[in-house]
Amino acid sequence: MGYINFIAIPDTEVDDDNRLVTLDVDLDEGKQYQMGVIDILGLDEPARQELLENFPMKRGQIYDERLFHSFLVNHASMFRGRGVNVSHDDKAGTVSVSFDFRPHANCQPDPPIAHAP
Repeated sequence: MGYINFIAIPDTEVDDDNRLVTLDVDLDEGKQYQMGVIDILGLDEPARQELLENFPMKRGQIYDERLFHSFLVNHASMFRGRGVNVSHDDKAGTVSVSFDFRPHANCQPDPPIAHAP
């Protein structure tokens, strides 16, 4: 977990005479990243605190991309039409997330649901 720059470099050797294939994989984990800043814009303080409490990682914990994506999927209705930005700081080894709930002029609201008469 936390290795967002993981690289696998395969090296394949084929031995036709013996009908063998050898596969060596060089694994470079890179730097392990931690959760950085979690920035929440456009919510009042109680709603902001609730979102922070439900977020699966706290600042300083090892970043887990699976947990982050699972959180977004499980709360998809909350984030529809909202800005979610993920950035990483290679020097500090952190991943920061920004959730923007402010209304934007360039965001189109979801179309109204038509009800049958």
